[in-house]
Amino acid sequence: MRKTAYFISLSIILLSFAFAFYFYPQLPEIISSHWDSNGVVNGTLGSWSIFLIPVLLTLFFFMFLFIPKLDPMKENIKKFNDHYDDFVLIFNLFMFYTFALVVIWNMGYSFNMTVGIMPGLAILFYFIGVMITKTERNYTIGIRTPWTLENDKVWEKTSKVSGGLFKIIGLSCLFLMFFPSYSFALLFSLIMFSVVFIFVYSYLEYGKLNKESKKRTK
Repeated sequence: MRKTAYFISLSIILLSFAFAFYFYPQLPEIISSHWDSNGVVNGTLGSWSIFLIPVLLTLFFFMFLFIPKLDPMKENIKKFNDHYDDFVLIFNLFMFYTFALVVIWNMGYSFNMTVGIMPGLAILFYFIGVMITKTERNYTIGIRTPWTLENDKVWEKTSKVSGGLFKIIGLSCLFLMFFPSYSFALLFSLIMFSVVFIFVYSYLEYGKLNKESKKRTK
């Protein structure tokens, strides 16, 4: 991880803990922790749960830090390391943004949580798409189907298509925020369609390349 990305990520974690300790005494004993698709509260936890996101940020930080070192194809990960670092930063910022929304809500400022979260999801999905298009074949990051892991060309083609789909999902989130009652259902549908499409696409591309290679050998 680049030094800049490392220190910014670490700063976000420390800032989230500082926020949690500062606002904890001001929160009610029971706080809102979950919202339905209409942005209405349907789950609560004790005020201690305000520390959950800072703890998760810390765990994810170490996970993101060690993933490139543990992968058997870590040399390939180094080839798109800058894009990976950018994704890690965006993910950390998204988590902090979500954390801030939860704190603001529980401090007594009511708003539609679905509308609030959508811009963050838009940026997160878009940058996932950017990273995916730049990935090289590896076992932990990117589109890992049996056929992409088997063939570099299938990996490359599938990554380009997948990256485009995730960018579309990200941009769709900006549109979906104007329809909060249906936004999560539509977002889930888009994601599931993309997952199935990517899986089938990688299979078909692998089959196509196999046929082409057999023709050349005849």
